Amino acid sequence: MKSSMDYRKAILISLPFFAITIFWQAYDTIMPQILAYHFGMSSTTLGMIMGIDNLVALLFLPLFGALSDRVNSRLGRRTPFILWGTIGGAISFVLMGMADNLQLARLAAAGIPQKLAAATTASAKAAIIGEIGALRGDNAGVFALMLGALLLGVFLMSLFRSPAAALAADAFVRPQRSKSNAVLNIMGGSAGVVFLVLNKRLASLFGGYLKLMALSAVIMLVGLAVYMIFVREPKLIKQVAEENARLGFVEEPSRGKGGKLRPEVRRSMLYILAVVVFVYMGYNAFSTHFAVYAIKQLGMTPSSISGPLLVRVFSVLIFCIPSAMLSTKIGRRMTARIGLAILAATIVLVYFLTPETAKLLTPIFAVYGLGFAMVSVHLGPMVVELCSTADVGRYMGYYYLATTVAQIVTPALAGVFLDRLGQRTLALYTAVFMVLGFVATFFIKHGDAKPESVSASEALGAAD
Repeated sequence: MKSSMDYRKAILISLPFFAITIFWQAYDTIMPQILAYHFGMSSTTLGMIMGIDNLVALLFLPLFGALSDRVNSRLGRRTPFILWGTIGGAISFVLMGMADNLQLARLAAAGIPQKLAAATTASAKAAIIGEIGALRGDNAGVFALMLGALLLGVFLMSLFRSPAAALAADAFVRPQRSKSNAVLNIMGGSAGVVFLVLNKRLASLFGGYLKLMALSAVIMLVGLAVYMIFVREPKLIKQVAEENARLGFVEEPSRGKGGKLRPEVRRSMLYILAVVVFVYMGYNAFSTHFAVYAIKQLGMTPSSISGPLLVRVFSVLIFCIPSAMLSTKIGRRMTARIGLAILAATIVLVYFLTPETAKLLTPIFAVYGLGFAMVSVHLGPMVVELCSTADVGRYMGYYYLATTVAQIVTPALAGVFLDRLGQRTLALYTAVFMVLGFVATFFIKHGDAKPESVSASEALGAAD
């Protein structure tokens, strides 16, 4: 028996993740500027506030994933979290923009935009930032509104990340989960591109960000509306259960006495999560410090950095689906292992680049994107392959817990090596973690779905 991949369904299921990504892309781009230039935050305080989202993720992503497993509503298990999380997150984002506009009115009355434009030295600019900080103290109510909306938004967006990713696994038969996760990644990448285009047209430091934030919120709500109209989660999950039974894709007997994972399966689980940590330790360190590395080590300008980065983004998007299809032939573990080897090799090449050979960064990043796609679309499905359908949300929470731990630790840890050993260390630091991930894959014995016999034409088709 055969089953074809329904890409239309995968896109609809991925709309909540599209909303999540556009929120975080907007948040990470806009909020540092608002906190620094509109509220006069020091770099240390700004960093602490911008780190709240990682702390919230660490605490709540596993919790809400597990809670969504236990929900039994007429909307399904995941949809209630998606519905209220998206609505609340969109409203919170608009409230942040409104608080920012109130603060901008105070700055305009004090002539801050003109003063900052006229400042030519670092000390003069620092003095003006200090003046902005004093205005924040005199206008504590507006800052309280901003901080309250920020905390509420960060919390509500954590409400449905794990449930939304779990739904992408729930909605497809087991061997198709990598393809579903590939579409999830593509939708997330597309959301980032959409926001960056909007940001280029609408962003203005002292013109305010309310229009940009409101438009981002509207896009989130439109995506939610389309999802709610076309996706009926309970009916969909029932159809998937019937399809799994028809095709013989039964759950692996991974649990022993007391409902716990058998020891050998638990070991595979830990090694998969170790690979997740290693990959994101390397990937996030490279992403965080690359701009400074490129300018200092390769002699690139801030504007010229955008080219290779866009190539990397589009390369990941292009190769997500092909890498998912490859895994149906050689398995998820082998596909991820090849991807890790590619990542390590390309990063080592970056180590040897000089200002004279910096133009090679673009083709290197194109191959780097291929490697990352081969890894990233399979790790989540490998995690949930080990659990029952009743625990998918909790296990996706474990996956995001691993990525969050890496994101919290690696920027500062990499910074220590860069400060002590120089900028070139960044490539070696990243490569080491990719090699560690590669080695860890040899200890994974579970997590590959039963291969499906699907022709190329069927894999590209849609099943109703």
